[in-house]
Amino acid sequence: MMHRIQKAVCLVLGILGLSCLIFGNPAQVHASETVPQVRILISEGEGPIELTIQGGYRILDFDKKTVLSDSASLPGVNIRVLPEGVMVAGVSFSADIEIHSDQSADLHVNRKPFRGYISIHREENEKLLVVNHLNVESYLYGVLFHEVGSWWPMAALRAQAVASRTYALYKKEERRGKLFDMYPDQSSQMYGGANSERARSKRAVDETRGEALTFDGEIFPTFYHATCGGLTRAASELWNIDIPPLRGGVACSTCWFSPHYTWRARISKEELEDILKKNDIHVGELQALEVTRRSETLRVLNMKLQGIHGEKEIEAKNLRLWIGPTFVRSENFQAKIAQGMVSFEGKGWGHGVGLCQWGALGLSFLFREYDDILDFYYPSSELKKVY
Repeated sequence: MMHRIQKAVCLVLGILGLSCLIFGNPAQVHASETVPQVRILISEGEGPIELTIQGGYRILDFDKKTVLSDSASLPGVNIRVLPEGVMVAGVSFSADIEIHSDQSADLHVNRKPFRGYISIHREENEKLLVVNHLNVESYLYGVLFHEVGSWWPMAALRAQAVASRTYALYKKEERRGKLFDMYPDQSSQMYGGANSERARSKRAVDETRGEALTFDGEIFPTFYHATCGGLTRAASELWNIDIPPLRGGVACSTCWFSPHYTWRARISKEELEDILKKNDIHVGELQALEVTRRSETLRVLNMKLQGIHGEKEIEAKNLRLWIGPTFVRSENFQAKIAQGMVSFEGKGWGHGVGLCQWGALGLSFLFREYDDILDFYYPSSELKKVY
């Protein structure tokens, strides 16, 4: 609502030939502005990791921040793990390191360009962790394309930008003292580096620069999902968090056109039995699946697995993760066993907490502004400019 009032005042001032600078420009970067940095784990494994830097670069000691090496370029070398460190371009380093390029997005890891710089950490199990360090606005440039369609109306893109920024800032505080803040996948937020930047999604980030959601003056985890299926759920059903913006029960009538609004999936009984065994559930041949508890928003909370060797009650959220969240798309489902197959029929895609992305798209088609969309899905929250 405040943004619409500001636009109206700006229009009147413009007609009078006056400036609208009383409200400022959210996309403008001020010299005194400090944009928070975030850290994204972009690679984890035994290596080698391919690294290319098209311009000048510096290698620093991660802890001491002293320069260990520098050069004009680094064309396609492998980073390898050593018994007591890492090797870059034939040079061994006994400490964790940082690698800074002189130009933005000149640094390529496994052939993908990234803004900011990277740090490389050798774990005790001889795994290499590569962490991308960059400011949160640049990070969001590489997020939105993967989370929502860049063709979506700007109101929906702006709402997603604020939700993603708030979530990133929350994780930054929650993970203080750790090596990284977020993963580059659905465990946190999808992130593809500089290759994922698009003009319209970057514009949405710029136009909401520094804006985040708060409750009682504190940033909270702004969870979101693809499609709620008509009703959002409470975060307390999944995680140890209970605040008004995340208590669910929001009746969403605008995600009905989502391709994920309803879904069906089938898996062979033998395959499901193997999955259960791998997760230490031993009931023998499955005879039946019984829903024993649902939430007020119709999500399955607990299920009873009946087999020839006994029965076991489990949490539905675990079963969904075991089978795969892209297969069992939500916990709002019915399940049955027939003719050697286990069939699921459900509604929605995702955990159902917070902003429904396809619902936000529907609201934007109804000309709702992004602050209204955020207020709808996160009731009692407050939109603030935090930097």
